[in-house]
Amino acid sequence: MIGDRLIPWAELEQQRWWPHPAPVVSGRVAAVIRGSTWASVNDVVAINRGRQQGLDTGSVVAVVRQVRIYDDVNQRATYTVMPEEIATLLVFDVADAAALALVMHAKDSFTIGDTVESVDKDMR
Repeated sequence: MIGDRLIPWAELEQQRWWPHPAPVVSGRVAAVIRGSTWASVNDVVAINRGRQQGLDTGSVVAVVRQVRIYDDVNQRATYTVMPEEIATLLVFDVADAAALALVMHAKDSFTIGDTVESVDKDMR
């Protein structure tokens, strides 16, 4: 359009990033951007951790749910609680105290308030 300015490509700040494990971080899913309460693959979610906690563009984090594993060998209903990775998120926009992330992989849907942690390197 008349009045638009052209800037040489070399002068623009180029965003070059690659997926990498996030530093040790623990937070929560704050919102599902499309307005639903449940998220799954290809949804965008907001998390309550950001640059102040060490996240940057390309950080990979996991949504973790505590799962009960029952041991009824001795006819007693005892159980242990273990963490299970439900989804993998790729952070693409980071503010000081929050970030937006794309759900790259999900075994199950998850919701607002679920725990977000650093990706377990043994599970990759």
